[in-house]
Amino acid sequence: MDYGRNCPACNARITRTVMNAPYRTASGYDIPGVRVCPKCQAVFGECYLGESYDIIIPCMDENPNPPQEDLRYYDLTTLGSKGIQRTHGWFNIKTRRVVQVG
Repeated sequence: MDYGRNCPACNARITRTVMNAPYRTASGYDIPGVRVCPKCQAVFGECYLGESYDIIIPCMDENPNPPQEDLRYYDLTTLGSKGIQRTHGWFNIKTRRVVQVG
């Protein structure tokens, strides 16, 4: 998927690379293929599967209804041992855990 032009969540036009500084990995580095929409803060792009786990922990959040301001959309195309896969849904920015898949 080519996310070089529009955000998959709000369709905002992305005219330059927006690094994922608000969602740095647990080890504190940016992932070059991952972007953050400047309008809605959605996390999207391409990375290795292991890198995606540094951004979004692949476990369901204990709170199924976090406050709306803590929710962010994510849409990642990943490369792992099973090949290229897509994962998308909503996650809690405070816990970095998945709230809704798909």
